[in-house]
Amino acid sequence: MDLLKAGLLQICFLLFCACPLAAQFNIEDFQLSGTATKVNDQCIRLVPDFQYVSGSAWYKKPIDLSAPFQMEVCLVFGKKDLDGADGIVFVFHPRVAITGWRGEGMGFSGLRPSLGIEFDTYLNYHLADPEEDHIAVMANGQTHHYASLVPPVKVGNLEDGERHIMRITWDPLENLLQVFLDNDQKVAFSADIVNGIFGGNPVVYWGVTAATGRLSNNHEICIKKLLFADASEKVKGGILFQPGTTQFAVDSHAELDKLFEYLQENPDRVVAIQGHNDSKGSQNANRQLSNSRVRAVVDYLRFRGVSPERILSAQEQEQYALSFEGILNPEKMVKAVVFVPDN
Repeated sequence: MDLLKAGLLQICFLLFCACPLAAQFNIEDFQLSGTATKVNDQCIRLVPDFQYVSGSAWYKKPIDLSAPFQMEVCLVFGKKDLDGADGIVFVFHPRVAITGWRGEGMGFSGLRPSLGIEFDTYLNYHLADPEEDHIAVMANGQTHHYASLVPPVKVGNLEDGERHIMRITWDPLENLLQVFLDNDQKVAFSADIVNGIFGGNPVVYWGVTAATGRLSNNHEICIKKLLFADASEKVKGGILFQPGTTQFAVDSHAELDKLFEYLQENPDRVVAIQGHNDSKGSQNANRQLSNSRVRAVVDYLRFRGVSPERILSAQEQEQYALSFEGILNPEKMVKAVVFVPDN
């Protein structure tokens, strides 16, 4: 069948996890490596206060960098200031990686290709570290600051035994990575990470690494909130229409049933539907036809009993494009979003 003549509404489901760890995640969702051990249902000790050890915790499912994400965790760097080391790195990598090099490598060094957000608590002169604890953005397991994508940003003392709230956000429309520490923005980095680091592959794993060397400290991470596109649950399909109409083609019924069954099996999901057609005809006519075909899918879902509250409106989808967190509001109790990109 000629898909362009028939009119294809492309469906691509991305699952967005949008709830605290206590409600959705548990430590079993993470692969622990090296000295990493479970502390409780929310916290992982990456390395204890011992010399020359390293550990990591990797989320077992991949995420999709073509969609925005927000991750909020608490980081603990131990209580020893002058004689404590070495730090924690938040890492993105194409595979569920083992722990990298220990000591000044902080479990990140040696992982390639990768993107790392470093929280460094020890002064290594030969790595061009500043005297203060600092944050930097690094690529491909390189810890010398001559290669940093974002040079060191000085922060206050992190080795105070307290939990420090770290939030990372990613906006793929602007290619903007932001890092907040204790509610203060420390990094705003704009770059095409997907193509520049990962060779055009948006599917990566994320993890947190830490290490000690001659000096040591206790390093822990506690998950607070994770919002990201779970690439492991991506489903692709197509809904076909009769040429120039909103009448479903015969081949579409299986895809419609698949979408309905998915929503039935996952009552904590809501769905956004976008569609488009071929380039024949005027732009205005094509837009109207596209909107009408989306409405046909919406009507089908509502006819089958899907609640209107589980189908995002066009306005809510626009809010999604402007602000990822904007539509994930407590009133809707949205735990996840199935989003259909316009492509």
